[in-house]
Amino acid sequence: MTEHRAGTLASRQALFETAVRILEERYREPLTLELVADALHVSARQLQRVFEQVGDTTFRAALTELRMESAARELLRTNRPAAEVGRHHAYSEPSQFTKAFRNHHGQTPSEYRAVRGAAARAQALAPARRRLREQAAVRQRAVAQARAELWRQLFEDWSSALEKRRLAAEGLDERIRTKSRQDGFDPPEYGQNQLPPDDDDFTF
Repeated sequence: MTEHRAGTLASRQALFETAVRILEERYREPLTLELVADALHVSARQLQRVFEQVGDTTFRAALTELRMESAARELLRTNRPAAEVGRHHAYSEPSQFTKAFRNHHGQTPSEYRAVRGAAARAQALAPARRRLREQAAVRQRAVAQARAELWRQLFEDWSSALEKRRLAAEGLDERIRTKSRQDGFDPPEYGQNQLPPDDDDFTF
């Protein structure tokens, strides 16, 4: 008895898988439960019971699932009118296709294409936008580094000029001191808080 039951389950599983393969290969055709049952040499009632017991679904639900998922892909990947997409999936009447599509996806074909298409385009553009942001960040870093280098060079040039002026001032001060000593005047030493006399005060 157990072996018979196991054999029955295996045969039902095999029948279900064969029927599903037929649906996957021919879902664009106007298939019916009776047509597929005849192809498998079983009754329509038996085939429907196999779908319910093995697949936990119905023949119509399984066929509609395949058609609606395929139709959704075609809507997003092509510019074909919704009515034409429906005809490609065995819906001769646009209203029937729209009703079936809305029941399955919660949107009409036009709404689905508008909403999902925009999302798909945004997703497709995301890598390009990310690259643009990365390139902009690289350019900003390069500009910042160039500005920092410019300021560094300016400060170095400024410091160098100040140093040259300091050395020149020290040389002038020493010449003035030497001249004053020759004339009999011993000039005082200036502390940190004292300023040397203005150069214009001296004449030679």
